[in-house]
Amino acid sequence: MNNKVILLVEDNPRDEALTLRALKKSNIINDLMVARDGVEALDYLLGTGMHADHPPVMPQLVLLDLKLPKVDGLESYEKYERTRAPDGFPW
Repeated sequence: MNNKVILLVEDNPRDEALTLRALKKSNIINDLMVARDGVEALDYLLGTGMHADHPPVMPQLVLLDLKLPKVDGLESYEKYERTRAPDGFPW
């Protein structure tokens, strides 16, 4: 694990696969975390919910789908920004 994480927030398996292929083709070697909705992304970023047992890892880059189930991408961004976003967060 190189600790330079990319967080991909994508609910569509085909779009996820396309993104993963593009990253691989571009020789991007960062560790990759995939969240399937806004709630899962926020849990990962804030170290809550299913990620409560692990300290939050600040990704180097967040690739965020805007149309997501449960909590959409824009709402996820706004909620994170209100709670914990430091200057220069990689959205």
